This record gives sequence, C-alpha cells and structure tokens, in this order.
Amino acid sequence: MSAKKSFPGPLVILMCVIILAAIGTWLLPAGQYNKLSVTGQSFTMTTDSSEIALPLTQKTLDSLGIQIKVQKFIDGDIRKPRFCARLIYETKRNPQGFISILQAPIKGIIDSVDIILFILIIGGFHVCI
Repeated sequence: MSAKKSFPGPLVILMCVIILAAIGTWLLPAGQYNKLSVTGQSFTMTTDSSEIALPLTQKTLDSLGIQIKVQKFIDGDIRKPRFCARLIYETKRNPQGFISILQAPIKGIIDSVDIILFILIIGGFHVCI
C-alpha cells in the first residue's frame, strides 16, 4: 500500500516563507529609493541625507524616469511622495538570525491582534444570530 502524500499545512508554509525572507536579509543588499514630492512651486527630492529642490516641470519628471504628467502634481491629484526607481541609496543591513525567525510569528500576531479579535467577534455574532 502506497503512502498518500499531502500538501503541507499553512503553518509549515508560513515558516518556510519566514525562513526564506530571513535568508534574503543576508543575501540581498539593503536600500531605499529617493522620494519626490511637491512643495509650493517646486519638486523636493528627499535623499538619505538631504533634500534637493528641483523645478516643477515635465522635463524634471522625464529625466528622473517618472512617467506621470506634471499637471497631475500641479492639480493636486498626486499628494503623496513618489519613489524614483532609478535613484536608490544603500542603507545599513539588518540581517535576521535564528532568534528573529522564531520571534516573527509571535510579533506578527501581536501586531495584528485587533484584526484577529475583530474576526473572532464577528464570528461569535454570526453564531448567535
């Protein structure tokens, strides 16, 4: 009689993803994109150490590789800072170890306890009705 193989459970899959993410912190370089926002009548490029004022023109957006019309910034359609994909600076690496891997599920539950409780309460109301 052959043994039936089954797909691993959700906890095994989640732990595998956590382990792969921790390995990624050792192998991949850490970095952050520069941010572009509108302040008054100019763009402001926020880098790791400074803020640079740039003219509020379509030519500026084209030179940064941002495929958005400048009129959207002027009209206020875009209010949040945009990331410049071509401009990235490296930041300090924070490789995760064995203890961090073990603590990750616990920290995740603590960070999302409000959502977990909400779902449990809604489920309880469903049973009562």
